[in-house]
Amino acid sequence: KQWYQRRERGEQEHDISAVSTDRHTESPAKNNSSPKVSRHVKFWGSTRKQDSFMTPEEILPLSLNKVTALGRVNKCKLFLSDIQLDDTAAAGTYFVEYKIPVADEEEAKTLTSRRVDGKAVRFEHTNVFPVLFDEVLINQWQVRTAGFKVFYKERIEDSPELIADATLKLKNVLLAEKFELKFAMQMRSIQNDDFLGLVNGVVKLNS
Repeated sequence: KQWYQRRERGEQEHDISAVSTDRHTESPAKNNSSPKVSRHVKFWGSTRKQDSFMTPEEILPLSLNKVTALGRVNKCKLFLSDIQLDDTAAAGTYFVEYKIPVADEEEAKTLTSRRVDGKAVRFEHTNVFPVLFDEVLINQWQVRTAGFKVFYKERIEDSPELIADATLKLKNVLLAEKFELKFAMQMRSIQNDDFLGLVNGVVKLNS
């Protein structure tokens, strides 16, 4: 069953404000209404606790050449291409919010879909962040994941509704050749953890 059929069934929705106030985040909506999601959903990071951090067995030591090259990196570029849904995309506007650790803080961005084309939701948007890879940040990128949240609203006057999330293991960026990783993250439903599609893009570190 598709997430957007919930509107037809008239199931009850819950306000995110009760669970997001400690994160000091804002809705991608232009108005003052908060996005609506199921209860007990974390606003940032994965909603599935086991996806939030990697186990010690998953951590691989970086070569001296890799560490040296990371010392020359000062930019992180993230290109979000599109979301390829498993079924035809509902008409409306989609948003993607993500957060990536850079320097001694986390950089948060909200992207708005450009158009809907069959099963594809096009974003085609690039963000560039300043980044400084010291020992602390290198360790963080080896054990942390970047959380991506997908919101949807049918009409302009509606409040965006959190429908799915996806996670990216940052360690894979460090292990990629020339620190360039093309990703296709599984996007899963907030309601029932069903697979909904893939979030596609590229992360690249450079100087």
